[in-house]
Amino acid sequence: MASLRARRFMAGIIGATLLATASPAFALSVEIDGAKASTKKKEGYKLIRVYDTKGDSNSVYGNYHRQASPSTERTLHNRGGSGTHAVSGSGSKILDQKACVSIDLWPDRCSSWVRNP
Repeated sequence: MASLRARRFMAGIIGATLLATASPAFALSVEIDGAKASTKKKEGYKLIRVYDTKGDSNSVYGNYHRQASPSTERTLHNRGGSGTHAVSGSGSKILDQKACVSIDLWPDRCSSWVRNP
């Protein structure tokens, strides 16, 4: 009896852990070594976050287009250093995005464009 109770308890713990780690909101991200740009479905893809993912002294930025002005390429810079992120202001839906690493005296390194659904 105790063994059955222990198994049920463990099954409950495992199930709760899986539920807790499951992401309820769909996020669309694009990454390149050192930078990540991300938008979230639960926010209507209206905000973009740009993360600096590498301690290399290079700043990062994200380029994106909004639905209200699809021909205007916008840029969100994150100059805060490794482990930080910058968040855009809210506006119309973000149509696409890419992540870039700013490299002094060299061409910047960028991911490919990723389109939001």
